[in-house]
Amino acid sequence: LMREAYDLGCRKLQFIGGEPQLNRDFHKLLVTANTIGFEFIEVFSNLTQLDDETVCYAAQMGSASPHRSIPTSPRRMTPSPG
Repeated sequence: LMREAYDLGCRKLQFIGGEPQLNRDFHKLLVTANTIGFEFIEVFSNLTQLDDETVCYAAQMGSASPHRSIPTSPRRMTPSPG
């Protein structure tokens, strides 16, 4: 699917939804996306599964700014009444 998106002109890729790093193939997918040639690869994570392998790979690729996807307040996770 990544190759098809790239071949259609997509140059930006996001790994989002749930916790991407729970996928046992996460690192392989990250390397594949880079190898295909995506110019911008973004991972949204709560960082609970961040491991040394991912940190080292991101540093090698020049990406050292993780995106944390956690609520700033418990109320943001709770639907408002009405």
